[in-house]
This record gives sequence, structure tokens and C-alpha cells, in this order.
Amino acid sequence: MVCKCGNVDSDVMVNRIHQEKDKKESNLKSTHCEDLKKMQLRAEDELKELLQNECEAELRELRYQHEEECRHFEEELTLQKEKVAGLFSLDDSPTKQNSDIKLEMSDLFLGVD
Repeated sequence: MVCKCGNVDSDVMVNRIHQEKDKKESNLKSTHCEDLKKMQLRAEDELKELLQNECEAELRELRYQHEEECRHFEEELTLQKEKVAGLFSLDDSPTKQNSDIKLEMSDLFLGVD
């Protein structure tokens, strides 16, 4: 848009204003793009940290469950060892109690419920 009054100075001023406007617009777009990239990177970093924290929490929970299961199996193994030790400490007389224990032990080792 050029002034039709024929004044060269006003045409130059209008062109200069358009150039300044275009330059400012370009700078604003560039700044806006940079800001968007920074915000996107910051959001990605926050998401990574959040996911890492969730994974660490889940891993801690799984470790706890694993430790609990190990404790349970160790207790069960200790009980089984005590039963076996009791079986071998019994005399060889064929009493009802000895027979029941031997039967129970054989069931344990053979997996019979």
C-alpha cells in the first residue's frame, strides 16, 4: 500500500514501516518457535522423569514382593527340614505315629496332596 499523493518521502516511510513490520513479525515467529521447542523439551524431560519414578516405584514393589515370597519359601523349607529331621530321629519301631509321619513325608516328596 503506497500513498498516492506522489510524495517520495512518504513512499519511503511506508516501505520502511512495512519492512520493520515484516522484520518484527519474522522475529516474533522465530522467538515463538524457539519457545515452543524449549517447552516441548521441558515437557519431554518431565515425562521421562515421571516415567522413571513410576518404574522405580514399581521395581521397589516387585522387589518387596520377591523378598516376601523368598521369606515364605525359606520358612516352608525350614519346616520341611524340621519334619525330615524329626523323621530320621524317630526309632524304627512300627508305631502308628511313625507310620503317619513317614507317609506324610513321602507325600511331600512325591507331591501328593
